[in-house]
Amino acid sequence: MSVRLRLLLSIAIAVLGVSAAAAPARASKPAPTIEPLPPGPIKSVMIGPQSTYVPACLLGPNGPLAYVVNYLLPPDDAYYTLLQPSACAACNGPGGVSIIGLNFALNFQAACDQPVTVSVVGAQGVAGCRTPDPATVLCPPSSYVLSLSSPGTFGFSILLPAPCCISQDAFMCVSFGQSGSSCSTASTRPRLVTTASCAPCVSYNIYPGGNADLCSPAVAFPGNPVMFANADCCSITPARSGSWGRLKLLYR
Repeated sequence: MSVRLRLLLSIAIAVLGVSAAAAPARASKPAPTIEPLPPGPIKSVMIGPQSTYVPACLLGPNGPLAYVVNYLLPPDDAYYTLLQPSACAACNGPGGVSIIGLNFALNFQAACDQPVTVSVVGAQGVAGCRTPDPATVLCPPSSYVLSLSSPGTFGFSILLPAPCCISQDAFMCVSFGQSGSSCSTASTRPRLVTTASCAPCVSYNIYPGGNADLCSPAVAFPGNPVMFANADCCSITPARSGSWGRLKLLYR
């Protein structure tokens, strides 16, 4: 075998090796496993500073809770939910809305310490079906660890470090950058909690292997993940002490 042929063969083997190594990162996820919401109480968990303020609007799917979906697959598994300032009638003006806090529901199959990062990013695409624009950051990321000592269904409420105003469509992001401690397998990972029906162009999943509308036939979620923002008019600054009574009512 000539030197040239051996060199070409070595390059081809190296390329194939790189492709094989990269394949898991590009692979599609397994189909979602869907179950009715398990019986039992929905427990409220406040993260970060608390507030007595009652928001003017809730933007995004906030219930009722109906299903659990086993679909999380860290690392870098991010879920985006459409936020439309125009849907807040109380703040229907040129100033837009102020995003005060972000909320989401998860069903924990096991005791777990699950890292999570939340943020708000821009929207792109046609007016009738907006899609996330992760490169345009509107509310900077904040990272937390969801520490649960027992299984169950939980509604998490995170007050942002500082409110941020948006005047156009945007997306809240809940990102699972890595697997949690003691919950890194399909039988122990937290599960998404959804509503009873799925509206397209609202909920998206972006991960290393894809970018999909969760309500599309290709993914076929039974409902939109329960992820929503607390919003007020941009001219109002909420108080930040006491308990956030409105959110606790949502999860009883």
